[in-house]
Amino acid sequence: MPVPQNKYSLFQKSFLSILLIFVVSITNAQNIKFSFLFDSGKDRVALWEARDFFKLIKGIKADSISIQGHCDSVGSDAYNLKLSKQRVQAVKSMLLHNGIKAKQIKIMKGFGEQQNINDNSTEDNRLRNRRVEVYVNEVPKIEKPIIPKVEKPKPEKKTIAKQKPEPKQIAKAIPKKVEQPIDIKYATFQQGEKIFLPNLTFEGQRHHLTALGEEAFMQLLAKIKENPEIQFLIVGHICCVNPYAGDAMDIDVGTQNLSEMRAKEIYDRLADAGIEKSRMKYFGKAATEKIYPYELTSFEASMNRRVEIIIVK
Repeated sequence: MPVPQNKYSLFQKSFLSILLIFVVSITNAQNIKFSFLFDSGKDRVALWEARDFFKLIKGIKADSISIQGHCDSVGSDAYNLKLSKQRVQAVKSMLLHNGIKAKQIKIMKGFGEQQNINDNSTEDNRLRNRRVEVYVNEVPKIEKPIIPKVEKPKPEKKTIAKQKPEPKQIAKAIPKKVEQPIDIKYATFQQGEKIFLPNLTFEGQRHHLTALGEEAFMQLLAKIKENPEIQFLIVGHICCVNPYAGDAMDIDVGTQNLSEMRAKEIYDRLADAGIEKSRMKYFGKAATEKIYPYELTSFEASMNRRVEIIIVK
């Protein structure tokens, strides 16, 4: 007996619904990329980056992991190729030490400086090139398909729909953007004022001022001498790291407090120039108060990598 056309169409729709649910369920897997950054010429994995990586993949069952190492342009091609492979091996050892199985790691390759993502004109750009990229592919989640129940349509009842209240708007969770401080050129040095020197710049991963930073420091010193009654805080900040990862390493002293050391450098120089220590205090805030939550340009990175003066009295 032939199947009536209307029942056949309903059967087709049901089958396609089951197939669609099955396809969506089987492809519902995550693919995650994480970049480990390295000091120049080094292959040591930062502990805070390892911690962030395992937070990111928590609860994920990895099907395959790919590890790809890269370098900046400092050094010869042969040196950088060898160094990129050493960085890959360092990341692999860290993964194995923390519970990743060797059979999950499918690809390991060092590219040297062949695949730089930035030019190497600045330390920030070189830092982003000194990386190991880890790609984690999750085991596909195959869920039991839900078979829709086909029921005979019921006659519609005329009812008066009740008006539902408007749902409350839920604000999106976005990184907090810190209010931009005042350029020292426009500062009045009043209590509560947060002052910024755009050119007070430091060498990458160090607490030493650049040549441009030296000029900016002399400008700061002159302004503080013009306002002998003020008391102030010197606050150091860094860029280009996760705000929850803690402070960065100062390669000059080997300590994990770069933002504090940069603030202390200004404190010491002001004291050496005759500013009373009782008028000032210093501390570091790492990357917890970025002006730009995500540094997309070298300008935004330089604005986050700063020392601010806060007038307290």
